[in-house]
Amino acid sequence: MGDAMGAVKAQEVYYGYGKEEVLKGISFEANKGEILGILGDNGAGKSTLLSILATLQEAKKGTLYYYDQRKEDYALQRLREDIGYVPQEIALYLEETPYQNLKIFARLQGLKGKNLRDRVLSTLQDLDLVEEMDKPVKTLSGGMKRRTNLGVALIHRPSLLILDEPTVGIDFNSRKAILKVLRGLSKKGRTIIYSTHALEEVQYVCDRALVIEQGTIQQELSINEGNDGIFEGKSMEEVFKKWFVEEKEEE
Repeated sequence: MGDAMGAVKAQEVYYGYGKEEVLKGISFEANKGEILGILGDNGAGKSTLLSILATLQEAKKGTLYYYDQRKEDYALQRLREDIGYVPQEIALYLEETPYQNLKIFARLQGLKGKNLRDRVLSTLQDLDLVEEMDKPVKTLSGGMKRRTNLGVALIHRPSLLILDEPTVGIDFNSRKAILKVLRGLSKKGRTIIYSTHALEEVQYVCDRALVIEQGTIQQELSINEGNDGIFEGKSMEEVFKKWFVEEKEEE
């Protein structure tokens, strides 16, 4: 999708159900090769925003750009080929194995023959799923299911990966495996937009984070090492406590 630095840009994005506004003028930009965290409580609008970015929902108002082109200038199918989306819910064929699930989704992306088999096996290896590849998904742990869910989104090697809390409720090893894969993808130039409740994950894996509250962006964090700005050497827990506990107590 080109070499422009801007991978995704949202301008004044609104969304609502009836009279209830869920997103109230969201604007931000994610750069190519960046891991952008989305932090916020349940009901803040994170899942709605990610679903809109993944082209699964339409914003009521606002403009989206992908690699410096308006969304409307892309053929929708072409745009979706460049996006990998991982929803909160496990979106797999539970009776099938991880190998079979990845194979099914690889075929949907047009992969065939040796190229398909090689891609499936390399994805399973990246996610440390080889030992579980022939077991029905329904028999796997929550962490293994989450890894398989991520594998399905990665199978076509998208340039943009959108993840809605991909590590919620999983074991340490699966969480570590997923975060390691994400950092590797970022180094290869993939753009990742990553929603999570886990502050330590954001600090570990993200370049920046947006704090969303009640449908608006309340704060942007830069998380690069040596940053002298908003972070000032504090942990995410300290920053979070200052904004969401101390400030609310002062109101």
